[in-house]
Amino acid sequence: MVGTPPAFDTPTRTLDTRGTETSFLLTKAGCSARTGRIRRHRDWTARGNPFPDATPEFFTAMARARSLGLAHEIEIVAPFAAWHKEDVVRRGLELRCALELTSLLHD
Repeated sequence: MVGTPPAFDTPTRTLDTRGTETSFLLTKAGCSARTGRIRRHRDWTARGNPFPDATPEFFTAMARARSLGLAHEIEIVAPFAAWHKEDVVRRGLELRCALELTSLLHD
């Protein structure tokens, strides 16, 4: 790969990240789930995410693949899928969440 990496404040919508971030994070979560104790993964996808790896169909397919690969049922949920990103951030601030540890503030 050749080029300059995006700056920390580059808007997500200007990047071609299809299938990278969500797939990577779900893979990491799958490694933790291999013990069989974790059965539900949550994805922070918010309303307006334009990428195909933020769709219910993608989450269903990934959950099925994880379930088969780990030999136990995995569910992937996106509790903020109907929320605008600004609303997720606002609620996180109200709850005093450590949003600096997420990618939510980098848009």
